[in-house]
Amino acid sequence: MSTELPTFIAAMKALEARFEPTPMFGMRLSADDQAEYQQLALEARSVLTAELGPLNDFSTQLMFAAGSSCGVGPSVADVKSTRAVIQAGLNEIGRKGARSPEQVRVGSLSATSRSDKSPYVAVSRIGELRGIPKTKWDTAKLVRLLEELNIAHANELCMATAMLVRAITDHVPPIFGRADFTEVANNLTGNKSLKRSLVW
Repeated sequence: MSTELPTFIAAMKALEARFEPTPMFGMRLSADDQAEYQQLALEARSVLTAELGPLNDFSTQLMFAAGSSCGVGPSVADVKSTRAVIQAGLNEIGRKGARSPEQVRVGSLSATSRSDKSPYVAVSRIGELRGIPKTKWDTAKLVRLLEELNIAHANELCMATAMLVRAITDHVPPIFGRADFTEVANNLTGNKSLKRSLVW
């Protein structure tokens, strides 16, 4: 069982006591505390995913709980909800250790992905996209689509994989200043087979 999650829970509890009143938004955290909150939520989500597999309710709920602040920073309720999700995930990890592999399965879909399957998109490429500065393009949605594509692929969700690939293709042409892949291909120089592979 992860020894990090109780530390994250305690840190979240400490944040709840550090809210300060603001003129427009009520009780809010300082910028440093908001950054700490985001870091704790991301690290907790990573640990939960590693412990429970990519398709688990707790990592998904944590993403929603930590992302509900609408640009003004988390509220007290956001921090409490995030802490509760991490605690629930920790409880599930404890329960999971007491169950057989057959009990962990949900229908025909395993809660953990196949470890022998390569990701659809290299994790290093997703990391590069995540590191691009937010100037004209915000790649956060593209990064999330790619993460979900890897999850779907790892669990052999063929239809979901195909739909995610199609959704991802809609996010790429605007980066090249084009409306669709045909325009991207028409403006490439060089290899004709590359142009053909880009046009659907």
